[in-house]
Parts: sequence; C-alpha cells; structure tokens
Amino acid sequence: MKLIPLMLILFIAGCSSFQPPWESAREMKTDLQIYKSYNLDTKYTVTTGSPMVLARTYKEYVWFKPVSLKTEIWNGQTLANDQQGAEYIFTPTYKLDGKNGDYILTAKNFYHRAIGIIAFDDGTVPENPVMRIDRKGSMKRYPITPKSNDKKIFEKHFFLEGDKSDQFMFELIYTGKSGQTINLLYREYINDMSRDSFRQSLTYNLNESKEISFKSLNISILEATNSEITFTVQDDNNLEWLR
Repeated sequence: MKLIPLMLILFIAGCSSFQPPWESAREMKTDLQIYKSYNLDTKYTVTTGSPMVLARTYKEYVWFKPVSLKTEIWNGQTLANDQQGAEYIFTPTYKLDGKNGDYILTAKNFYHRAIGIIAFDDGTVPENPVMRIDRKGSMKRYPITPKSNDKKIFEKHFFLEGDKSDQFMFELIYTGKSGQTINLLYREYINDMSRDSFRQSLTYNLNESKEISFKSLNISILEATNSEITFTVQDDNNLEWLR
C-alpha cells in the first residue's frame, strides 16, 4: 500500500523537473545599433549649453505581434490579451532548427508561458504549431485557426532594450563663442555614467575654417553667436568608431 504514494511522489518530482530540450532564445537581441540625434546635410540650430550632436549604441529585442487576436489556438481560446486594449507581445522563448519553425513563441500573460506557438521568422506557422511546453512534459502539438500553413499569424517587430548595461553614448555640446572662436565640450557616458577622464574642451577658429572636424564628424558651421549656433553635419563615417 505504501508503494502507490511513493510512485506518485516520484511521478510528481519527474514532472516538475522536466526541462524542454530546446536552446533558450530569451531576450533575443539584434546586432549593435546606433541612434543619432541628427541627419546628414540637415540644418540645425541649438542654444548654448545644448548638444549639437548626440549618439548612443543600443540593441533591440525581437518580438512578434499577432496579425489577428481572433486567431484560435487552444480549445476555442484566441490570441486576445487578458488585459483589454493592451498590445499582446509574443517573444521567442526557444530556438528551433528551422525545419519545423525558427522559434517557439510565448507571452507573459499567455497561460503563464505553458503554451507555446511554433513560428517561422517571417511570422508564418507550420502545421499544428501550438505546443504545450510546461513542466508536465507534454509535447503534443495542436492546430491553429486559420489552419493554412502559409498563413501569416504574426508580424515581426523590434523594441529598444530597457537594460542599459554596456550602453555607450557621447554628446558634443555648444558652450559659446569668444570673438571668432567657438567652444565645444565633448562628453562620453557608459551606462548613463559620465566618463570624466574622456571629457574634452574644444575650440575652433572660424576665421581659419567654417568646417570643423572631431573624430569622424565633419560639421559645417553656418552661423554662430554666443547664444546659439547653426550647423549641418556633412559626414560622420557612419560613426563606426562608436561600435
């Protein structure tokens, strides 16, 4: 009689220790990107104390948005969010080999991530794409409605990362004019912390040239007073040094 409870305990322990056999894809990010506060060959005017040029590195998280929240995926249940009006975000949780799909997608409020949807990178899904991936160890797959294999169920999107670890930023600040000499201040930041040892005060004599250069930036000064400056960024070599 004691054997049955023991077997039950072993069964529960086995279920709770189940680990899906796929590679994790949590927090999947794109390659390093660069945000710029400016466009080339565009005229800007800033006041003294303001950045003329600002740029920072960042990465993007990959996520998928349902094309229709009415798509049925589980016992008549749909992709509709539990929170009315909130945008439903599905993120790649596991990576697949590409034959049956590129990812298994889940969402935070979607059955506590106990159900996943197999999807390709283009948002289409294979046959029977719905899968139980919880600790119970069920590997069964279920159909989705609409059932067409080439039907696009998701759209791929990106959003900026919230984590600023290793994020690099610089700014070039206009600090005024003395005679025909303009004054700039260069500052760098890592994780929003100023790198004071890399701070530089720069001066340029406009009588010598109205084209100034710093690092990969080539800037044309159109007009400058002690209170504001007008300029265009002619070239920046795509800020390759920033990467």
